[in-house]
Amino acid sequence: MLNMLRMMEDKAQMPVLRQGFGRHREETEEQIRNIEKAIRSIGGDSTAHQDPVIDGIAEQAEKMLGRIDDTMIDNVLASGAADTEHHEIACYEGLIAIADAMGADDVVDLLKENLKQEEKH
Repeated sequence: MLNMLRMMEDKAQMPVLRQGFGRHREETEEQIRNIEKAIRSIGGDSTAHQDPVIDGIAEQAEKMLGRIDDTMIDNVLASGAADTEHHEIACYEGLIAIADAMGADDVVDLLKENLKQEEKH
């Protein structure tokens, strides 16, 4: 995910979009720390795993970027970012429901922080 955000930040042409991807990358780094803390608090393994949905969105964006002219780059990047945000929000909502059912209030709080950030985008 961080690699994808770095790529988007590098390829974005509009300064406001480039800055937005940079800010979101920084937020994502914070979110990763929250997830790792949440997993550790319930005794889980916080080893990173690839998300096939996010990988698919990134692959689709790469293919599109290879087929378009430079005037459409920001549109493709923004579309891919929106797809990613929708997926992340759905994941956080599901994880919050599971943590709530487990009675892991500290985990719920961390995940809600992440969800709140995602919903801003």
